[in-house]
Amino acid sequence: MDPNRNYLFCNHPHGFFSTGIFINFLTQFSPKNDLFPNLRFYLAAVDYLLMIPLLRDFLLGSGFISYSKRGLAFLLSNSKKGNVVNLNVGGGEEIVYSVPGQYKIILKRKKGFIKFALNLGCCLVPVIHFGVNDIFEVSTPRPGTILYKLQEWLKNMSGLTIALPLGDYGIPFMPKRRPITTIVGKAIELPKIEEITQEHIDYYHTLYIEELMKLFEEHKYKYVKDPENIHLIIV
Repeated sequence: MDPNRNYLFCNHPHGFFSTGIFINFLTQFSPKNDLFPNLRFYLAAVDYLLMIPLLRDFLLGSGFISYSKRGLAFLLSNSKKGNVVNLNVGGGEEIVYSVPGQYKIILKRKKGFIKFALNLGCCLVPVIHFGVNDIFEVSTPRPGTILYKLQEWLKNMSGLTIALPLGDYGIPFMPKRRPITTIVGKAIELPKIEEITQEHIDYYHTLYIEELMKLFEEHKYKYVKDPENIHLIIV
């Protein structure tokens, strides 16, 4: 990665806590500084997380920024360059697909990040976190219950999903001991377009999906059990 450019890292899948992004891009426990020298890493988070006292300070100190267009554009259009903004494309609603051994992501209708990148002319980088779905069994409300209706309302209002992560021995919030491997793909160059049409968005969205699928198929044999029967499912 050229430190004289800014990059939008598009991460898949979300997992329950975006664990892959946090560990491998925001902490000092990974070799990111050796692999990507002179780059600064950030994670875009929904604004409600940045409104909670104490948690807000911890997140901002760790490298979290606002998920808003203003927050993203501040770093990706920054003349200092060398900024990497991590984006969870599927969002919080993808949590319900955090099933161990499976890779199901929400992407078909997620095209806003393409338009945003075309507006700035920044690079898109597909990123896959193998194993991020394996550390929890996610329990969600059953359809027809009050909690399910509340979940649908929250999802429509804020993108939040009501779910309980069950880890080792079925204990909530205690992750299982599983490896999480982050694979960073090649940067996709996007032009800066003043008047963006739907054709522009659809073309680069299709191109992005093709590159993401190639990345998954190329590396799944190293990090997925039963790779012949496991595929990246896009909904």
